[in-house]
Amino acid sequence: MISVITPVYNGEKYIERFLLSMANQSYSDFELIIVDDGSQDRTMEIIDEFRYLFAKIKVISQINQGQGAARNHGIAIAEGEFIAFIDSDDTVSSEYLAILARKQEALKADIVWCNASLLKGNAAVGQLDRGVISDGIESYILHNAGPCRKLFRKELFIPFPEGIFYEDLAVVPLWGIDAKRIVYVSEPLYNYHLHDGSTMHQLSFNHKLDDIFLATSILKRGLEKQYPQLTEFLLTDHLLHAASLRYFKFKAYDRLEKIVKIMEEYPNFVKNEFYRKEDWKYRLVCYLFYKKKYRILKMVLK
Repeated sequence: MISVITPVYNGEKYIERFLLSMANQSYSDFELIIVDDGSQDRTMEIIDEFRYLFAKIKVISQINQGQGAARNHGIAIAEGEFIAFIDSDDTVSSEYLAILARKQEALKADIVWCNASLLKGNAAVGQLDRGVISDGIESYILHNAGPCRKLFRKELFIPFPEGIFYEDLAVVPLWGIDAKRIVYVSEPLYNYHLHDGSTMHQLSFNHKLDDIFLATSILKRGLEKQYPQLTEFLLTDHLLHAASLRYFKFKAYDRLEKIVKIMEEYPNFVKNEFYRKEDWKYRLVCYLFYKKKYRILKMVLK
């Protein structure tokens, strides 16, 4: 059996769309665990209206504690051998669980993950993964920091740190370390619905951004011994590139200094095999942040 775990907080705008998506699954051997994280709107009322569509549904209600705690609580009561996380504002193909389950059974995989469509409104605007993605842990770690769009064996689960942002980056790559086989499905079976207003799109500085430092330190401790090159690249990617761009937008130069201090442990990051595969502008931006060339960055990022 598969346990599908979905945290929700004030999701009345999207929860019905998600529930219809789950009701249309061709695969029937699953339970749906919804963790209501202290919603104050009509979320629970809508969920109650849909209970008759599912043979096995569990609902947990908790005070607002964030997605990490909600997902951990869902795992604690999950009966399935395999787990799938689906966000309440996303949807999946009607064959999502069936295809992943068949692939897992045929290849005896511990983790099966798939491509995803990016939707804005009802229009597809692209796919999350581009190019050729291979099976195995390397591709999984490089392309798959989020907990969604995957089916994984429950025993691989490492709990999410609670009360922080970027909780998925901290542990999801680590789930692959003990997996004997990881398989990728190129078909975009998962639908990410894009919305404005996330922490990544804030118009003013949000201190939740600082959780990136704790998340990457947890990731580093768990990954570096076995996969030093992957760890070096992930820190480069998430700190020196993504986080630095966000901090630069808000002129948070003290955080940029902190990132450089961390990256000084990796003085040869420009020679990293994964870094060298990125395009020239990506590599230039990382190098300029490392060298604190902010005036030049302003021109490059125009």
